[in-house]
Amino acid sequence: MAWWNRKKAEPDYRPSKAQKRNFAAAANRLVFDGWDTSSNSIDSYLRTDLPSMRARSREQTKNNPMLKRAVGLQSKNIVGAKGIMIQPKVSRANGELDKRANDAIKAACKDWGDNHFDYAGKLSFIEMQSLWTKTAAVDGEFVAIIHNTGKYGLQVENVDPELLDCTRNQKETSGNVTRLGVEYSGVMVVAYWLRTIDEWGNYSNAKQTRIPADRILHCFINDWPNQSRGIPWSYASLSRLKHIDAFDDSLLTAARAGASKMGFITGGDDDEELDGGVPIMDFNPGTITKLGEDEEWQSYDPTYPGESYAPFAKKAQRDVGAGMDLSYASLSGDMSDVNYSSIRYGGQDERDGFIEKQNWLIRSAIKPIYEMWVRNAVLRGQIKIGTYALSRPVTDYYAAAYQGRKWLSTDPQKEAKGNALDLENGLTSPQRIITARGDDPDEIAAEIKEWQAKTGISYEQKESGQN
Repeated sequence: MAWWNRKKAEPDYRPSKAQKRNFAAAANRLVFDGWDTSSNSIDSYLRTDLPSMRARSREQTKNNPMLKRAVGLQSKNIVGAKGIMIQPKVSRANGELDKRANDAIKAACKDWGDNHFDYAGKLSFIEMQSLWTKTAAVDGEFVAIIHNTGKYGLQVENVDPELLDCTRNQKETSGNVTRLGVEYSGVMVVAYWLRTIDEWGNYSNAKQTRIPADRILHCFINDWPNQSRGIPWSYASLSRLKHIDAFDDSLLTAARAGASKMGFITGGDDDEELDGGVPIMDFNPGTITKLGEDEEWQSYDPTYPGESYAPFAKKAQRDVGAGMDLSYASLSGDMSDVNYSSIRYGGQDERDGFIEKQNWLIRSAIKPIYEMWVRNAVLRGQIKIGTYALSRPVTDYYAAAYQGRKWLSTDPQKEAKGNALDLENGLTSPQRIITARGDDPDEIAAEIKEWQAKTGISYEQKESGQN
């Protein structure tokens, strides 16, 4: 047969017996028995797992000191005592900052945040930020309803994420699709379905309320594509937290039993006072009791918990911290193994995580709420310079800088010298240095100017000793 008539052999693509998998993690071995090999969308998992995860996260936050501290650390470092600070940056046509407009907006914003922010009239804007962060850490998300009410035309009602109905997964009569209580038109979120609260505070599915998306603030960190609901931030640590919690309970019980039970008495008469068949003898501190002729003392000296507990507890706290982007030193408060280099390296990594969450909170909640407030307040004529309300187009007043909390340096003196050197070489500005410390450059400049006018002494004169 001529070579051009020969039929080419089909290549054999079947894996050889020696190489059935290219990746070890995909291999089906006995040691991997039970390891899930199926994959689906994140929403398909959340439909079955989110209620249980949320319930367990809440339970551990109530009962496990480690998770309670972890949640508190998130709030303290993402929001802090001052909250996310908003600095209006409205400019004139020539590009210069409009100080009068900025001062008026800032004063009105403070009044709104302190006295008119919460629809229920309980929390300030800063307190609500802290609550939102804690709720997101425990439940994975926070939910609020926007109301066009109050002095400035905008108030926020906080909502328990449990009210956002996870069980509503259906096609609506409009043709839209609802997943986990979130209604979609294509890829756009158009509404949310909330459960009702009865007179006793119980949540009910009997009647649901559909609220348009433009009235709902639903914020969570997206860890997967096409994700409709938030996931508790401790999800990777929850099972370990429960094991540690149960282990600690058993350990405390064993320690109490060991501390309470001094020993046993063998022999003696059968006429002794009994408790469930066991002879009773009370021991008071500093007393010595003489045993009978036929009685013998057998000591009870439990050795558990022993020396192995401390390394175990330390590793467990490291694992839990790793699951929540927290360092062991922060989570445990144990600084015994910390030195300058380790705390500087580990602290920076941890702070980068907090800054990421600050940016998320600003982008998803603080900035949209602030701009809605500016719009409503300006349209209502509630922000005034003297007796005149702001009158330029509303969007002109949206400009603002958002600043999260900052952290003290591990070596303030060295950092101050570095800042001074950078200023001298023109590598930074006073505004950047002040902002990095968590302060408002405009406020600092105004305070310095006020001090100089009051004393007649500038800082340069003070340093040189001049009057």
